[in-house]
Amino acid sequence: MNPTKTATLAAVLATAAGIALATPAQASGVHPKAPAGCAADLLCAYAGAGYTGAVSTFAFHHSATRSEPGVAGAKSLYNNVPLSVDEEGRAGGWCWKIYNGDDFTGQSMVIKPNTGVTAVPESFGEIKSDHTEWCAG
Repeated sequence: MNPTKTATLAAVLATAAGIALATPAQASGVHPKAPAGCAADLLCAYAGAGYTGAVSTFAFHHSATRSEPGVAGAKSLYNNVPLSVDEEGRAGGWCWKIYNGDDFTGQSMVIKPNTGVTAVPESFGEIKSDHTEWCAG
């Protein structure tokens, strides 16, 4: 099959499935360190390590007792929510906490604002639940 037709077909199928493919260009408003395809104020889960492959995005006030497929199988993650000040005047931001157990149980990992995990360790296993919580920064 023609490589151009294959790439176009992949983009059409990804769009139909509600996911975006990571691209080299960064959107405006993205934190300078954010990987391609991860717009400002979003949590981004990539199918491949190193922020590659299809990316699933989620609003920063996110909570799932059982992770969506895009998060569960993610190989890299980025929290593109900026640092700010909450209504009580505390500096910090919305951290993304992932768990390898359902209902926020098991081993956990915290991804602070404007940071990411380039490769979810194999020892962590599949992400089974996740949520955001305010953390000091």
